[in-house]
Amino acid sequence: MLGHAARRFRNRASVWLASLRGTLAVVLLTLKLAEGHWLFVVSYILLAIINAATESFSIMLIVPLLQSFSSDSIFAGVPVLDSVGQLLMPFPPEVRLRWVACILLGIILIKSAVQYFTEVMIYLLPLRLERDLRMRAFAAIMESNLTFAESISTGDIGNYTASFPARAGLALRFLIQGTAAVITIAIMLGLFIAITPSALMGLAGFVIIGSVLFKSLTGPLANRLDREMTDSQREFTQAYFEAVNNKRTIRIFNATDTFLTRINKLLERLRGVQTQTIAVQNATYPFFATLSGVLVCGLVLMASFASPDEAQALLGVLLLFLVASARMLGPFSVAHIARMHFSIHADPVRQMDFFLREAARNKDVDGETELQRAAQEITFRDVSFAYPGSQSGVKDLDFTVRPGEFLAIVGPSGSGKSTIFHLLSRLRRPDQGEITISGHPLNELQIRSWWNQLCIVSQDVPIFNATVRENIHFGKIGEPDDARIWDALENAVAADFVRRMPDGLDSSLGEFGSNLSGGERQRLALARAFYHRTPVILLDEVTSQLDAETEHRIAESISRLHSEKHTIIAIAHRPKTIRGADRVLVLRDGRVVASGDHDTLLTENGFYREMAGPSEKAVNG
Repeated sequence: MLGHAARRFRNRASVWLASLRGTLAVVLLTLKLAEGHWLFVVSYILLAIINAATESFSIMLIVPLLQSFSSDSIFAGVPVLDSVGQLLMPFPPEVRLRWVACILLGIILIKSAVQYFTEVMIYLLPLRLERDLRMRAFAAIMESNLTFAESISTGDIGNYTASFPARAGLALRFLIQGTAAVITIAIMLGLFIAITPSALMGLAGFVIIGSVLFKSLTGPLANRLDREMTDSQREFTQAYFEAVNNKRTIRIFNATDTFLTRINKLLERLRGVQTQTIAVQNATYPFFATLSGVLVCGLVLMASFASPDEAQALLGVLLLFLVASARMLGPFSVAHIARMHFSIHADPVRQMDFFLREAARNKDVDGETELQRAAQEITFRDVSFAYPGSQSGVKDLDFTVRPGEFLAIVGPSGSGKSTIFHLLSRLRRPDQGEITISGHPLNELQIRSWWNQLCIVSQDVPIFNATVRENIHFGKIGEPDDARIWDALENAVAADFVRRMPDGLDSSLGEFGSNLSGGERQRLALARAFYHRTPVILLDEVTSQLDAETEHRIAESISRLHSEKHTIIAIAHRPKTIRGADRVLVLRDGRVVASGDHDTLLTENGFYREMAGPSEKAVNG
């Protein structure tokens, strides 16, 4: 029996120690995330100490206040308080009251000012940390390598940039609130040590029994609520962004009701977790108030069994104990509410710290060589790359693009055309081989000096929720040049539809260019390239959504860029675009299987001839 009890005690002790270590680890992580705000934290703690000191001193004023109404020392026999009472005895009652009034006024003014600043600071601090962590998370995503950035789900992005920073801010708030409450309790306990050990023992028992009992009742629930809060917020964010980003598809497939039901279910789950959290939080004060009342009733009952002399001797201590207990009830409640909420927000703190460390580990390492703006020669030497968990990519690419050359890249879907653009822009890095820009290894370049010479018009046509002018000028420093913007729009065959817009260049394009058709979005993306006029221009299926006449006019504009010695690399299927190229690379299964000009390949390469289509074969037959 004793052995079983010992094992059970050891198991409980092990669980308690593991829980304590886990809590201390989260405390350290919280302080680590808040390392730029420590001065703010320390200032709050110092103000909390001042507040606790004024609270304790106001309790001590009970002595002169009561002595003012009596010629006898009410606290006779009570250490410290008896001495304070004896000091006041020579003064008349009215003088004692005046002193008490003046001192009390000073304490009230100090306490009010301190409370004001602590209340302001306790709400400002989590907002400051939230903003800081949001910026750090956003920067971490933008500066990490593409493989890591694309592995983060939409729901997790919402958590790392919104939910987790807010909850980490709250964790810091409750951590320092709890610390301040514990300091207040410690100062008041110190007051009781100065008065009488018996009062201290009674209050210490109240603290220990109440804390253990409350934690045993609420601890497991708080841990469960922590996990459920994180999971429910992540699932809601994921579903919300899926619905917003795919609203057209959802409507076309008549799935609106399905998504509304899903969103409502997730919101109900989140509301349920929040309701339980509020219920547990608001149980703190009634619990300790009830426990304190029971303790006071017990003390009064004990006094009723004492002799009259003993009861009178206990009067001063009991009165002070009642006042101090009532004053300590607030800090006790704050300490336990803070502990519970800190526990609820512990998981986001751990996950936020883990994410920032992983993002730092996967940060895209920049080179040191600054590339001067000039016509650049691009070389791929035995370059191979495969996407994680996939066999698709490119193998043994070996070719050079001369300055001012117009190179077309063709091949079936999945042959590696877009991968070349990803590698050339250093969004991906080769698994083997090397890419050089005018002899400089791409991995050793300061990437911004290369991006400043590069413009990509991609297949997904990125249009931002801004004006036409802002979209065309996007990425440039300085004021937009409207004359150049209109020239770029003319070259992209986009000037006419922009003029028809209500506000011309100041017209808003909506989220993802929702106010435009697919062809209009494509032409505006092309206009951006014509406006930037970088030495190297990458075009990815830029005429796929355009009619034949518009495509012809854009092909002429691309030819003019070529004649101005811009290096152009274009992924294309349309023969009109391919015919204007100096050279065509033919890809198949990630390898270059043919290279030459359009007409030569059409005559000599059957695979290329099949891709060109019947109309092109008839023209050249």
